[in-house]
Amino acid sequence: MAWRDADIVVLDVAADSYACLVDASTVLRSGPEAGVILASDPDVIEDLSQAGWLVDEPSSHRTLIAPSSVLQPLRSTNPALPFGALLNGLGSTVRFRKTALPGLIRLVAARNARLKRSDPLAAAQALAAFETVQPWLPFAGDCLQRAFLLHAHLHACGLASDWVFGVRTWPFLAHCWIQIDDVVLGETLERARAFTPILRV
Repeated sequence: MAWRDADIVVLDVAADSYACLVDASTVLRSGPEAGVILASDPDVIEDLSQAGWLVDEPSSHRTLIAPSSVLQPLRSTNPALPFGALLNGLGSTVRFRKTALPGLIRLVAARNARLKRSDPLAAAQALAAFETVQPWLPFAGDCLQRAFLLHAHLHACGLASDWVFGVRTWPFLAHCWIQIDDVVLGETLERARAFTPILRV
């Protein structure tokens, strides 16, 4: 869930859908622990539960981190980096096309569980290589696919990163991007900040 002004946006990963609960913050608020929702009216909790938006036990919750800076790409003198980015991108495109959102999220979560390395210089060089080959990757203009491909490339380079989903309302828009801690990769800071994070994988 994400609070956006008076509205609450719910992301149902299994159904690959969003719902906006207009003015819901007047009856709902976040609880003292991550994933806990409190309501001023018990009937609201029952309605949300019947809609399938609540569970008895929250799933593993990763703290949402608002973006505060952007990583600038840095070209490397290593000619193998763009070639590796192209191969990673093509392979990941096939996987992206064959896998629904819940499967993609499970894959990214599994990658992140195995990898914790952070290296800003290597990340800047990997980002530059990815951006060099991105125009030749099929269908990579969509934020969902582009972020998935960038995450896969960073992982192949041995670098940990997060796939962040964000929302805004009036008009409703959803967007996703890659972050390392609070640093955005492959996206402008202004664009990422226009969205309220709802999920960090």
